[in-house]
Amino acid sequence: MSAWLPNTGSRPKEATRRFLLSCNRCGIWKFVGANSAPARSFPDLAKALDFARVESDAEAATIEMFVDGLYICLHQPKGWPHPVCSPHHVIERQVRGRPFRHRGAVPGARGHI
Repeated sequence: MSAWLPNTGSRPKEATRRFLLSCNRCGIWKFVGANSAPARSFPDLAKALDFARVESDAEAATIEMFVDGLYICLHQPKGWPHPVCSPHHVIERQVRGRPFRHRGAVPGARGHI
């Protein structure tokens, strides 16, 4: 075993939920959980992720997403502290060194990952 690899055997095992999200051509997100429940559909990514957070009780989770042929895999630790997306109607950016929040549709945007 290489010396640069971490010793994962010394770490406590954290139970991780696994979710699959995919977006169809109409922009509808399909959510599939780890259990045998039927798939659910959501009008946007933010709502699908909110549902996943509730389903996992904010415990650690791995989220796999398929968007226009792109595969994305991300991990949320317990508490889901990392924001994954910003809905298309709220976009934050820097203007003259200060945060600026834009509300309203941005042409061609369906949300930002």
